[in-house]
Amino acid sequence: MPDQPYLPSRRTTLHLGIAILAGSTAAPAMAKATQKGVQYVAESKKPNQSCANCKNLLPPNMCNLVDGEVVPAGWCLIWAAKKA
Repeated sequence: MPDQPYLPSRRTTLHLGIAILAGSTAAPAMAKATQKGVQYVAESKKPNQSCANCKNLLPPNMCNLVDGEVVPAGWCLIWAAKKA
């Protein structure tokens, strides 16, 4: 059977979505998403989108929503622009 991509549970997706829509800078009381689950990459291929300008980055190398260390040049599916 071919490898299936990791998909977060509906509950995890719902909690992350609520946190993002509410403009929260803190994750709800739950485990953080895995890097694999949010398709984190260490080098963003999206113009003007990277961890450095994401509202969830906790400088220098942590994220409010993603588990483990991240780099400012990185990117993931739950990237959200910092408010100016």
